[in-house]
Order: sequence, then structure tokens, then C-alpha cells
Amino acid sequence: EVVEEAVEERPPLPGGMKPLWSNRKPTQPTQPVSEPSEEPKAVEDEPAPLPQGMPKPMWKLRPSAMPSDNDDSDTDKGGVKFSEEDIVYRSAELPSSAMMCGDSTASLGSSELPMLDVSPVSTGAALAASAGEGQGADEDVPPMIKPARQISAMVHSKNSTGDGKPKKILPGSKYIYELGKKLGQGSYAKVKICYAVDQDLTFAVKIFKVSLLKRRRLWDSEMSGFKTAFDDVRREIAIMKRLDHPNVMIMHDVIDDPNSNKLYMVMDYCPRGAIMETDKMPCDPIQMPDLRRWFIDTVIGLDYLHFQEVVHNDLKPDNILIAEDGRAVISDFGVSRVHPNKSDTAVGSPGTPTYTAPEVWGVGGYAGKVADFWSLGVTLHAMVFGELPYFSYNQQELIAMVTDPKEWAPVREVDPALLTLLTGMMQKVPEKRFTL
Repeated sequence: EVVEEAVEERPPLPGGMKPLWSNRKPTQPTQPVSEPSEEPKAVEDEPAPLPQGMPKPMWKLRPSAMPSDNDDSDTDKGGVKFSEEDIVYRSAELPSSAMMCGDSTASLGSSELPMLDVSPVSTGAALAASAGEGQGADEDVPPMIKPARQISAMVHSKNSTGDGKPKKILPGSKYIYELGKKLGQGSYAKVKICYAVDQDLTFAVKIFKVSLLKRRRLWDSEMSGFKTAFDDVRREIAIMKRLDHPNVMIMHDVIDDPNSNKLYMVMDYCPRGAIMETDKMPCDPIQMPDLRRWFIDTVIGLDYLHFQEVVHNDLKPDNILIAEDGRAVISDFGVSRVHPNKSDTAVGSPGTPTYTAPEVWGVGGYAGKVADFWSLGVTLHAMVFGELPYFSYNQQELIAMVTDPKEWAPVREVDPALLTLLTGMMQKVPEKRFTL
């Protein structure tokens, strides 16, 4: 169909001739186009309505009017211009500002446990500190935007792994940390290696999922009530805060990241691992030169803990790590306790059953420091013989063997001085047991 449209008036044809199409009747009556009384309101993303009788334009949904996903130029969205630079800042994955656990912070729980002193460490401040004053500064970018550019480059280019996954950047109070591969995993936490950015320093970081810790309820014999696993982590942090010794694990940073629901404990890295692993026993014993050195280091470390009024409660070969320089380091204070005022009376059995002293299984309290020396004696037995003095997969049978009045006796020949030491440390009567 041909629709009549308003066109310029043409000169008449010669001899009174008429065009052929002038005799065709229009399918739709033509109506004079009148000016609207008022201009119709423009709807967002819609053109103004056409006068009545005009056909629907085909250009309404033309491709050029639709936004393009591949358009690299400035993009008009919702009437606001986004430059390419703005889009980079908005799309960067920024680590949240991390708060360090401390005395004035309630993020780690109740105030009865002292925590690390806190000063809020923002990502921007941390990166500025690591980059140095005046290095790579961009005066045209507002201060709150600069960290976005720097972290975007750091995460997506410099620290990208071979598989294209960005590495996690963790701002701390001392350094900016870059998380690496996983070293191990336990019931409540996993351990990863981490590096201080722009520093030749390597650490291990223990990562907890806070919501999981808070859901796990445990019975506490000392409190005669229930607690959560998160309470044990808070206690571990409070204990490690007061420790500083070459034969004891040192904690360098505690970072609470509520956005990721995780808690990070940055500690010394011991690349050689534990001196022995209980689940691989029986195994070869430790050679005497290493045995002497590591046992002496462990005794010195335990003596330091007891001087600080800390009872370890879970001393075993798995929790004695070897540092890069070969010294032994006591670690894992998850079930440790502080006994102030020179009183170390404890109740309950928080440690590993195969290393737990006989008196711990009894009714009533016991001396925590003396029980630690039983655990040290069992550890020495494992180092010397490559096996445990008492063992059973059935815990009731194990408790019966440990609490039997019959004292331990060696099953093979051993150096007399070493035999005296083992016999004295594994005395079943606490008052007769060797201590420092």
C-alpha cells in the first residue's frame, strides 16, 4: 500500500495531464496534520509519539540504539557518563579494610581476654606504606581512588598465578601479605604459606572460618558449661600475644576480615614440618644428634611457657616443628591455658589421649605443669623408639593401660642415662615425676 505523505508542491503537468496514481483511492483517509496543543512528554529510552496515521518507524529498534557489550569507549548508562578510568576503579576487586584484633576491639569476643592492640589498617594506607612516599603517585586521582588502581594492578597482573586466578592480598599491621599454597588443614582451620610483599620474608598463616567456629559448641570442664570453638581461638590469640621465645611459635599478626567471614593468624614458617607424626607410627626413630638437640630445645621452650604461667596441654611430636635454622619450636596453643597466681590446678582432658597423663583421667583437679612433663616423656619415648609407650584404638582400653599402677618398662635395650630420664618423666604418680 502506498500512503500519502506531505511533499513539496510540484509544477502541473503539461496539457492538463494527471498522474496515473492520482485516481487510486487511498486505503486510509488522509487527515490534516495538526500541531499538538502541547508537546508530549518524552519517556526515557522511548521516542516521542508520531502523529496519527503515520506508520510505525522501522528505526525504533535499530542496532545502533542498543548498548554494546564490546564498546570500549565511554559508556552512557542511565544518563551518567562513565569514563574508561572510572569503570576500571568500579570493577576492581578491592580487599576490604582489615581490623586487627585488640584490647579495644570486640570483634574477637568478650573483653575478659586481652587481644592485640588495634589500629585500623585500610588498604590504601597499607599500600601507600609499602609503595613509599612519592613513588608512583597520581596527583589527578583522588586519594580514595588510588588504592583501587594499585590493588587492581597488583591482584590481576603482578600476583596472578599461572592458571589466571588472582592471589589473595592481605593488609596487616606490619606488612602486606600475599597468600600462597596450602600447607595443611585441621578440624577448624587451614594453614597456608604467605609472603610479605616487597620483603624477603615468609610466614605461615592460619585461616579460620568464624561462622563455623561459632556454631561448634563444646563442653568446658573448667567453666562447667558449654563454649564455642571460637572461644578457644580467642584464648589461643591471647596466649600467643604474651609469648616471645626462639623455641616457641611467634604470632606476628591477627587480621579479622568480616567481609570474608575469616580470621587470619600470621605466624613463623617452619618449612621442615613436625619432628614426627603420630598417625605414621610405628616408624624409624630419630637419629641421636637431632634427638638431643630437638629435645633440649623443647625442654627450654616448655620451661619458658611454664614461666609465663602457660600450660600447653597438648605437647606431642606433631606440635614440635623444625625451623629453617634447625631449632625445635613448640606450636599449637589451641587447648592451652593460663594459670595466674602460680596456681596450675586444672580439670578435664583437653589434649590428645595417647599423650595424656594418668591423673588427668581421674576425678578432681591435677597439676597442669606436671601433666605437661608426662606428655614430654611420651614424646621422648616416640623419638627414641619410633612408637608410643601405650596405645590402643579403643580409648577405654588406652585409659586402663595408662592408669594401671604398673610402671612403664622398656621393651628393648637403651642407654642407661636415657632410660633414667624416660622412667622419671613417665612416673604414673605425679609427685614422683621428673619436672624442672
